[in-house]
Amino acid sequence: MMISAILGGATAIASGISAIQNFQQAKVDSQAAAAAVNRFMGLQEQDKMAALQTSDISSLKSQQNAQNTASATQTLQGMGPEGAANVANVYQASLQDQAQTAQDQAAMNAQVQQMKAQNAQDVAYRNLENQRAVETARLQGAQQSAADRRSAGNAAIPAIAAGLGMAAEDIIAMSNPYARLTAEERKTLGK
Repeated sequence: MMISAILGGATAIASGISAIQNFQQAKVDSQAAAAAVNRFMGLQEQDKMAALQTSDISSLKSQQNAQNTASATQTLQGMGPEGAANVANVYQASLQDQAQTAQDQAAMNAQVQQMKAQNAQDVAYRNLENQRAVETARLQGAQQSAADRRSAGNAAIPAIAAGLGMAAEDIIAMSNPYARLTAEERKTLGK
């Protein structure tokens, strides 16, 4: 009788310890998952096009025009009055070329700005989708962990109760040693 009381108590204690260990492990698992999520959330795609600059073709073209205009003016002035009359035409052509270059520069700048804006929007969208995926995984993991731990805790409760019940029966029986005797045994003992 004493042995079954000890076994019942040991079963209850072992089941209780198992339940406590499940809850402690759940806490450790939750902390590890939270740390992993925090590390992952810190990973963000960087916008590599943000620093992209448009080539400055206008200043290069302006320098080239200035050199060509100076060279042409010198040549024309060396031709006398006929050449001097054409100097104005050279300057006019230079101004038109600079105006066209400025338009080309503005169009190129606008195109690069549009590309940068689209890329920034794409990067932000992908980062948002990654965060959404992490949060969804976190939610599913938390729900599954909670369900698993509830199941483990609930599974331990009947074992604890059975062990305590067994121990209680044996303790009661030990207080009355004749309670577990069969009718035949009682007759033999005279009780």
